[in-house]
Amino acid sequence: MAMPHEARPCGCTRDIGMSKAHVPQTCDHGNLFQYTKPLKRSAPIRPVSEKREAEVRRRRSTLKPGRGFAVTKAQREKVKGLPCVNCGREATEYLAIDPGHLSKRGSQGGCDHILCVVPLCRDMHGGCHRPFDNGELDIYPALQTKGYWAEMAHAVEAHQVSPSLLVTRLSGGRWELVERNEVAA
Repeated sequence: MAMPHEARPCGCTRDIGMSKAHVPQTCDHGNLFQYTKPLKRSAPIRPVSEKREAEVRRRRSTLKPGRGFAVTKAQREKVKGLPCVNCGREATEYLAIDPGHLSKRGSQGGCDHILCVVPLCRDMHGGCHRPFDNGELDIYPALQTKGYWAEMAHAVEAHQVSPSLLVTRLSGGRWELVERNEVAA
């Protein structure tokens, strides 16, 4: 804490200035001089407009909690250069192909195996990846026709997801298995 010049026991006073405030200096009696002048404001503080305050509140952090999107390097390498499994579009300057998790993502109890993901497109409007994550997209027929059997089998075996639950997730809730008795009737 800075002592006022008058309160020094030796009575020494000296203005060391801001440029030398970081360098310890002593008087003839061995007491340290400290910068005691109050700092002046160069400009008054302006109130922040409500629009700017709302913009700052609305802005989200770019930092991801935990492992972020929980995609390993091997999973990214698997989908690199592949077209989207649902729509068939390939990566461009405005369209990215991301690994889409068939079952729970790594941070939610899934695994980091390359069979956990399939290529799904993402653009500024969502592409196929976002609707699939929201349960609004049926990729089950595309997975069947393009031969992603190992990925579906991995979800059933490694994550112990029942086949009917997997079909419901992959179809966005559009496909439901019925009992054989109901089909025969």
